[in-house]
Amino acid sequence: MGKKIDHRTLRKDLTRHNTANELAKKGYKYSEIALKLGITKQRVSQMIKPSNRVTIKVRRKEKRELLLRILINVKRLLANNIPVSDIRNLYKLSSVDIKFLYKKGVDLRIVKPEIIKKRRKLCNRLFKKGLTAYEITKIIPEHKRLSDVYLDVTTLNNGRLPKRINNTTKRGVKLYKEVARLKKKNNFIETYNILANKGLKNAFNGELRLETMTNAYYRWQKKLKKNI
Repeated sequence: MGKKIDHRTLRKDLTRHNTANELAKKGYKYSEIALKLGITKQRVSQMIKPSNRVTIKVRRKEKRELLLRILINVKRLLANNIPVSDIRNLYKLSSVDIKFLYKKGVDLRIVKPEIIKKRRKLCNRLFKKGLTAYEITKIIPEHKRLSDVYLDVTTLNNGRLPKRINNTTKRGVKLYKEVARLKKKNNFIETYNILANKGLKNAFNGELRLETMTNAYYRWQKKLKKNI
């Protein structure tokens, strides 16, 4: 037997579909429609008919015309030495709006490109060293969110996060070097006792055990042989 169709669910979806299209005709944004209907923006985009997507182009054109009018006012305000931060707050400009105005010859950026480049290079260097995004936000206070760190790093690496040695790998390398050094004069049990007395932990920062230490030693030896 086939799956039973729930007609109430179908009617609810149809009502949502019609409501979404009606709101789109009135010029509502996808995010606004999603909020009203309690669904995601992606679901809204699936519901909207191609004919209603023309309204998006209309809204973009209206936005462009509005920004061109704002551009004239902004030039006048800058000529009167009004602070950039006050102008941004007055018109509630987004980063996209500021980018558009910059292309038209009006610079409303608070942070200059030179400072942004330095910050990105520092962020990228720390990330490649093995620091987590959370740790980097503590070092660079301008980065309030983890996404700010990832954005800076991917910008300097062709849209990708670079490969790096994480903290677990660092601890594993340190442990292997210590075991290899002691193994020259001692057997595994003696080496384990020396390291345990020193309080050395395993690669995952847990309790060091003889079996895991031995396996890790041979595993690292295989890796080194492959690289030779």
